[in-house]
Amino acid sequence: MASRSFGFLPDSLTEDANKVAEYYLNLGYTVKSDHALPAAPAVPTLYAKRNNTQIVIPVVSKLDLELIANWGSYAKSTGKDFRICCVLNQRHLVDPTVKEFFRASGFGIVYVSEGRVCEELVAKDLAVAVNLPTIASLPKASQKHLGQAYEQFERSQWREGFEDACQSLENLARAYLVAEIKKGRVTQFIRKKGPVSAEISEVKRMTLGALIHAFQQIPNQTWLDAQIAQIIGKLNKDRIGIVHHKNKTSTEKRLRKNVGMHMWSIINGIRLLTK
Repeated sequence: MASRSFGFLPDSLTEDANKVAEYYLNLGYTVKSDHALPAAPAVPTLYAKRNNTQIVIPVVSKLDLELIANWGSYAKSTGKDFRICCVLNQRHLVDPTVKEFFRASGFGIVYVSEGRVCEELVAKDLAVAVNLPTIASLPKASQKHLGQAYEQFERSQWREGFEDACQSLENLARAYLVAEIKKGRVTQFIRKKGPVSAEISEVKRMTLGALIHAFQQIPNQTWLDAQIAQIIGKLNKDRIGIVHHKNKTSTEKRLRKNVGMHMWSIINGIRLLTK
């Protein structure tokens, strides 16, 4: 990769900046140097963009915590997936209180060691607000179905976390319906053309949308049946969007608004289905 020039960077940090630029390029980002952003508090050394995710990457030898905090406020004001990741010179140890400030604020830290970029803290999407119950507070039976989604949310991979949680709920809903058919409680679905036999083979092939209708069409519907139908019914539009139209602006905007309450609904549904 050709070496970049930087207008605001000491020569001693140029090599680190180029290594980090190459690192993000290899991850599929478009990377610009000294890219000015409208109304931003400063010009970042590097700016990386991939699909809906933007990252500003200051390369510094000394931290300006006030400026970093202002970058955080700016990121939260964008309403977009906007992240802050500082490149610190590895020869300068980070004070533990500063590191905790970065962690609590959702800022990332990377450094270059022996020619390799090392991630110290993950940069998080600062403009999405999702506050979930702690995984430890959930029943053990629910934890195994939600653990992977929680890991993804912790790394700010909230789109993937939502998709994974939807899949877990879908699998549990399908298994529950199959079990109710085997018990003999659910024997048919009442459809517009009249009742049809409830077949396990059909249920196993159902998408989330088809499961919504199936739960709604149970003639002797229980409270739990109705709850699951309501929960998965609320999710389906955004689930379809994240699976088939992930990079569309309208999908991103809608899901950012809804994902927090969607996750609470999914957690409640999984809790009900794993009792």
